[in-house]
Amino acid sequence: MPSKITAEQRKAIIENDKAYDGQFFYGVKTTKIFCRPSCKSRVPNFDNVTIFRKMEDALQAGYRPCKRCKSGGANLPDEEWVLQAEAYMKENYARSLTLSELAEAVHGSPYHLHRVFRRLKGITPLAYLQQIRMQKAKDYLIETPLSVKEIASLVGISNPARFTTVFKEKNHLTPRQFRMNYGEKVSTMKNKQTETIYYGKLEHNGWSFYLAATDKGLCYVGSQNNAFDEIENWTSKKRKDAMLVQDEEKISLYKEQLISYLDSERTALDLPIDLNGTAFQESVWKELQNIPYGETVSYMDIAEKIGKPKAVRAVGAAIGANPVMILVPCHRVLAKDGKLTGFRGGIPMKEALLALESKK
Repeated sequence: MPSKITAEQRKAIIENDKAYDGQFFYGVKTTKIFCRPSCKSRVPNFDNVTIFRKMEDALQAGYRPCKRCKSGGANLPDEEWVLQAEAYMKENYARSLTLSELAEAVHGSPYHLHRVFRRLKGITPLAYLQQIRMQKAKDYLIETPLSVKEIASLVGISNPARFTTVFKEKNHLTPRQFRMNYGEKVSTMKNKQTETIYYGKLEHNGWSFYLAATDKGLCYVGSQNNAFDEIENWTSKKRKDAMLVQDEEKISLYKEQLISYLDSERTALDLPIDLNGTAFQESVWKELQNIPYGETVSYMDIAEKIGKPKAVRAVGAAIGANPVMILVPCHRVLAKDGKLTGFRGGIPMKEALLALESKK
């Protein structure tokens, strides 16, 4: 059971006294991490400290082990450590956080946290923090009449000009334009059934492309190194009544599996997709999903598989219109002579994907 801290326990924590290890653990409410008395982390604010007699009591109370002092009895898995960092940023995004402060809060070094977080999430800790701030800022812009200056302060960016610059970089609109644009879309769509398309960007080990998804599943995979215009143009043509909203959290599941694929850690992707083509296009796209990882087929093969052996050119057009590259693996389709032919993502991207799959 948790208890209040005594003067003796306080002294043991300040002095990192190893003699008290095993007698009690202390949890810090602001980080939800529990430590041994000997932990070398910064001395906590004792107003936020709870004492636990046993490790199991701390775990049951929702605290996580410390990576530095191994209060859980073993090395803390990197995945759990990253979860601690994520939770801390979500709770403290309104503060002016540096990488050093974040690393200290989760009991690690800045360099190690940066490296591990980027390896597991495909994004740096501070970039992840900015995503949280920008999402919160959008919520404030939509749901409140607060000024841009007030919202900047509420999301942890003290300089309004800097806030406006970052917001525009991430959303392609200034905060005021976003608020006005959102209001106009809401008013014009009140009497019209529509859908929201959430988008985000995957950046990992040289790969850089946009992803978009509806509530049903992934609906678009962008081309390598292409600008936001690509996804915007596709939406205006293929999903005319949809509203594009940046939401990295909605896209995170798709990013995680795709990063594992790009790192050759998985050969199959278990993700929902939302294809919105003609009956013919969808028959082609369905057949593409039957091509095994690491293998290739020809356009003629696909035409024959769908029972349209004379429709090779139409099959090519349907493949070119495939909105969800990689998951619907059109890169595995080659010309009859084995040459690489047209690919919406560009020949270099096709070559890279085929080279990736040939490693297995």
